[in-house]
Amino acid sequence: MPDLNNIPQPIFIKSAPIAEIVRAFNIAGMPTMPPEQNQFQGKIQAFTPDKPLYMSPLGTPVMQDITFGSVLYTDQNTGRQRTTKPLTLINILFSCSMTKNIVRTSIPGRNGTIKEFVGLDDWQIKINGLIVGGNGHHPADEIIALKNQLIANVPIPVICAYLNNLDINNIVIKDITFEQEAGGYSSQPFTINALSDHDVLLQVL
Repeated sequence: MPDLNNIPQPIFIKSAPIAEIVRAFNIAGMPTMPPEQNQFQGKIQAFTPDKPLYMSPLGTPVMQDITFGSVLYTDQNTGRQRTTKPLTLINILFSCSMTKNIVRTSIPGRNGTIKEFVGLDDWQIKINGLIVGGNGHHPADEIIALKNQLIANVPIPVICAYLNNLDINNIVIKDITFEQEAGGYSSQPFTINALSDHDVLLQVL
């Protein structure tokens, strides 16, 4: 058995009062360093955060959305005129790209090509989104409304700050993809590929 009387006693270190530290190190008269000046003070521009457009049904702020406008078109199968309903989507992400139309001409005996700028091509627009229904409710009405926008054979006006800032006010939908996800009965992901469209004024001579 170990001798309990020979076990070293623990050492407790007490913090000394501030006055004793000042007196022991003779630092009472030492000058203090002034606080450093922020060299960026007054040079950083402050921005006011953007306000949300509105609140979603889940109570989250909606910062951007897209509204497909109502259009009148002729059904090519029946010959009857149909009108689509306006549709607003909020769970969306955009990808937009555009190229220049350039005619390149090769010259014999010369490296490279001669480039002739013709104009700008259409915007290539990709929209990834998600249509969300209620808990246990499939958003069939919204899916049908989006499908009707696809089959319309006319340009569709769009109200969307992101697209409108790129001077995209009308689009022509090329294709749309609906995919099912396991356990996603109450939601429907989709992908839309579209082209920008501009009004053309034709002059009859």
